[in-house]
Amino acid sequence: MATALVNGISIAYDDEGTGDALLLVHGHPFDRSMWAPQAAEFAAQGYRVITPDLRGFGETSGSAGAADFSDFARDLAALLDHLGLERVVIGGLSMGGQIVMDFCRLFPERVRGVLLADTFPTAETEEGVKRRHAMADRLLAEGMAPWSDEVLDKMVAPYNIEALPDVAAHVRRMMHGAPAEGAALAHRARAGRPDYCDTLRDLRVPVLVVTGADDPYTPVPDAELMHELAPDATLHIIEGAAHMPNLERPVDFNAALGAFLARVTLPPVNGYRHAVPVRGELVAISGQIALDADGELVGPGDPVAQAQQVFRNIAKALASQGLTFADVVKIGFYVTDTDQLPALREARDAHVDTANPPASTAVQVAGLIRPDLLVEVDALAVRQA
Repeated sequence: MATALVNGISIAYDDEGTGDALLLVHGHPFDRSMWAPQAAEFAAQGYRVITPDLRGFGETSGSAGAADFSDFARDLAALLDHLGLERVVIGGLSMGGQIVMDFCRLFPERVRGVLLADTFPTAETEEGVKRRHAMADRLLAEGMAPWSDEVLDKMVAPYNIEALPDVAAHVRRMMHGAPAEGAALAHRARAGRPDYCDTLRDLRVPVLVVTGADDPYTPVPDAELMHELAPDATLHIIEGAAHMPNLERPVDFNAALGAFLARVTLPPVNGYRHAVPVRGELVAISGQIALDADGELVGPGDPVAQAQQVFRNIAKALASQGLTFADVVKIGFYVTDTDQLPALREARDAHVDTANPPASTAVQVAGLIRPDLLVEVDALAVRQA
């Protein structure tokens, strides 16, 4: 275990392995040990797996808990700063998944991919708000044990309590051991959480949605909603599990997460993505060359000037369809000499999100339609459904 002093608290966390970073956020009322099967598996596979205790939980000290979910999200961002990590794949289960969505809302530029397990994106209902506050009052009055024993067979499927006694004991131990004050404050924070549906719609990174087939808290329709909202989402239903599929069926859970990580962290070619799944209407922008509005060549013999004009023309073509470079998923470069590629890349990077660039290809050709042309660029965009 390590600790980091951030935002007035001492966050306890485990940091295992090296390589691409995976940050996993526990649910309520658990702690970082819930991710033990994933930390061991993916550290062994060559990933760096970071599992913190949230404020008010586990061995994290210095505060009774969070006033709202943004407190949790800012703690995670501060922990990444402490570790020198700019972008990560981030995942969470249940309340942890909602905290992950809040992190995506506040820090989208720091997200490389998202795992959402057994969670849901909508704000609390009026009745749900009352229920959360009543539960917080109950935890403070009675402690954790009575409620924990009542809900064990919802956290872990009843058939798994019998078949997997070690898993059931682990879940019970985490719930019994959670600080009542931190758990109560987290309930109040959950009562006031925002709606994350727009956050999911705005995501421009891959998302893996996982849920246990027999989860009574976040049933399959909740997972299907998130799958529909996120533009690039994969849905995986784990049979034989309730609310804790990562513990109840770790082999199946790890297989789904492993395939997702392999895709998200696939080594890029020259910084570009290999594949960009799309959902919507494809719009092809035909090859653009360095002609101005009067049909005159811009920058004869100058690849930089021609590249800049080409991308201005692409921007106009996109605008004519009500699109921007944010909608572009693929760009194709055609050059008469590979020495012209740096100019094209610089012009492209002035228009696209370099943290999440479109897929790109480059082709050297013997010549273009006019002998004084050095570069041509086409693009593929998506009009969201």
